[in-house]
Amino acid sequence: MNWPAVRWNGVPSVSSATLRSADAGARQQFGIEPLQLMEVAGWQVARFTDAFVGGIRGKRVIVVAGAGNNGGDALVAARFLHQRGAIVTAAIVRSRDPTSLVPRHVTTLQRLGISLVEAPDGIDATADVLVDGLLGAGSPQRDCGRICQDHRPRPTACNLQLAGNL
Repeated sequence: MNWPAVRWNGVPSVSSATLRSADAGARQQFGIEPLQLMEVAGWQVARFTDAFVGGIRGKRVIVVAGAGNNGGDALVAARFLHQRGAIVTAAIVRSRDPTSLVPRHVTTLQRLGISLVEAPDGIDATADVLVDGLLGAGSPQRDCGRICQDHRPRPTACNLQLAGNL
């Protein structure tokens, strides 16, 4: 499958306020809960990643998940990639927010036997694929800190924020 090349400056950006408004509208107007949005986003990321690399079965995948909604999306993707036969490790940033949905996804991954480590541990430059769900809408780049600075893997990468903004 051939994927179109898109230059970074050719991708329109969407503000974090617009994204939050869209999430709120989905809930208020249609009754679509954030957990449902995460399930759809994670499934689509897994589906895209599988197709993009020409089959995920047997490939080593590192999923980096932040503490917010992008992290939740990434952990759902980890589950679906695992179900498709990938060898998945999730490097997570634990949430301190008591309303975060991320801990629910962490529990699911634990029960499925998917390897979980605290980020930046487990971010392996020799992996075949990196799914980046570290930063979300409105996250300043400085939050990335040493996690992004010290780990520039060679694998194919799928960034959830970019995918969400498309």
